[in-house]
Amino acid sequence: MTKGKLEAIRQRAEAATEGEWCEGYDHYVLIDNFKGSYQTFGIARCARKEDTEFIASARQDIPALLDHIAEIDRKLRKAELIIGRVEDLLSSIQHGTGYEVYDEVYRFIYEEGDENADDR
Repeated sequence: MTKGKLEAIRQRAEAATEGEWCEGYDHYVLIDNFKGSYQTFGIARCARKEDTEFIASARQDIPALLDHIAEIDRKLRKAELIIGRVEDLLSSIQHGTGYEVYDEVYRFIYEEGDENADDR
């Protein structure tokens, strides 16, 4: 899925009515805008309980899934940078002198590479 599609999903989720979405009587999806005030209003009625549960949970589930995807993507980018550094290190070891190899290994272990560039 592209970043554009994920962003469009996030925008739709953020534009949805705020409040706690929940199941109501007779398969209604309700929103409690005032957290615990019991001043709810219905936004949908479903034929099946399972559909009601799905829609009522979507308000909380979709943002959580999007956050999880973003975290996995961040970890993947960091892993790709580390892999690049390891490949560079292995290349240096193959073609370098003893001192150059030691220097490269030391830098790899003790110095941060670009993997934190996206976190700044």
